[in-house]
Amino acid sequence: MPKVEELAADPFEEDDTAANGSSIALLLEYEGKRLLLAADAHPSVILKSLDTYSKVPVELDLFKISHHGSHGNTSRELFEKAPAANYVISTSGTRWPHPHGATIARLLKSSVQDKKLFFNYRSDVNKVWDNAILKKKYKYSTDYGEDGLLCIEF
Repeated sequence: MPKVEELAADPFEEDDTAANGSSIALLLEYEGKRLLLAADAHPSVILKSLDTYSKVPVELDLFKISHHGSHGNTSRELFEKAPAANYVISTSGTRWPHPHGATIARLLKSSVQDKKLFFNYRSDVNKVWDNAILKKKYKYSTDYGEDGLLCIEF
């Protein structure tokens, strides 16, 4: 079972690679729903944009987490600025060991209650979060896609 407290305490170091910084993140609003598709964008850039949009937290219906849940792309500060009911992590985990435990731990330690984590694949890397003890303690649920596909209703 992952040690959430230790993982969440891992110091955050932002990924500052140019390739990731060239990503386009989108905040979409439609018929009362708000989604953040964070691509691989730098979290500091997303935070600056969200601060321009609103000085208070920007409540989301869905947050597609940056860079497959890489530890250098989603800070706890970003989770606090953009709290969501639903979080999507898209990766098979076969090429790189994503999502990183620190990213998921930061999310679980955020102030968001009753969150749902969507993974488009069940992998050796992410199946550890499908744990009844952790789910109860950190008030979350998981949903694993089928062959890379997700169906999310909100």
